[in-house]
Amino acid sequence: MENCSVLLDNCTDLFETNTTLLTPESPEPIQSCGEWKPAQHNLFQLSNLFFAAAFLVPRSYKQGIIILRALLSVGFFLQAVWSGVHVCSGDIVVWSSVLGLLNLGHTLALTVRLIPPPLSPELTELYLRMFSPLKVSRKHFKELTREANVMMLDSGDAYAIEDITNADERLSILLKGKLKVSCDNMHLHYINSYQFIDSPEWEAGHVSSDELFQVTITAEEDSMYLCWPKLKLDRVLRHRPTLKVILSNLIGKDITQKLYWLNEAIGLSCGAGKESSSMTTCDHWRKVMPRSLSVDAVDTGTRGHVRSIAWRKQANNRRDSSVFSDCELTFILTI
Repeated sequence: MENCSVLLDNCTDLFETNTTLLTPESPEPIQSCGEWKPAQHNLFQLSNLFFAAAFLVPRSYKQGIIILRALLSVGFFLQAVWSGVHVCSGDIVVWSSVLGLLNLGHTLALTVRLIPPPLSPELTELYLRMFSPLKVSRKHFKELTREANVMMLDSGDAYAIEDITNADERLSILLKGKLKVSCDNMHLHYINSYQFIDSPEWEAGHVSSDELFQVTITAEEDSMYLCWPKLKLDRVLRHRPTLKVILSNLIGKDITQKLYWLNEAIGLSCGAGKESSSMTTCDHWRKVMPRSLSVDAVDTGTRGHVRSIAWRKQANNRRDSSVFSDCELTFILTI
């Protein structure tokens, strides 16, 4: 009996011990910060200022994303220096350096993509005069002129000879110098800088091929022009329909100006503006036709509206002889 009593006591002690071991410990109470640490080093504060500035950059313009990435890069690099010198934390150094390098690479890639490509002085002037007023970006202009060649023409050399030179193989813009256009040794008009040389022939080439120049174009002085081969220009315009529309409008305006200059030159040579008896020596088609109001209302960009000397004279005569006031005349012309 004594042995059973001792065994029972041992089992009771073992049960109590296991019960004590299985009882879960009570969680420690959450302690509030008894004492705040002082502010971190100025490098840490400066890095966060760069982060704040990066996220405050407006997104309304293209360069905003470049500035954002650049500010983030500087902020992460400052944080890496702070963590390596003052905190001595390897993981913060590694993460900050990796994030800084990623943002720096993104910044360089965006800079290469968005910064306007450089242009030569001649092409820059051409862009500012003809394409910039029509909201063509430098990137698209560079893409357009990449397929063109800058050619030189000495004084007296011929750009095209009537009935000999093919008219549907190229399109050119005069960059510098002066060209003379003649037909059967009769002077028609001049081509000055930043005007198309063969815009009528280019437009006629869309209707029929294998056409020849009907005029002779020679250089009055040493000249330089930008020339697009037809196949290369068609390939660019096929991929850039906006450029195709803009170039078509520029060519149409140039053709209109050439036709009016030619018409006015013929009219002046035949004594346009004189008495009707003096005009009997001229054929009916040689009479000068004043520019229509619709064409004169076309805005040409930086150089204002298309206006001719003959139109201005007739406008002054109409204003002098009209009984309408200036305001009424402006209203009529606007209609």
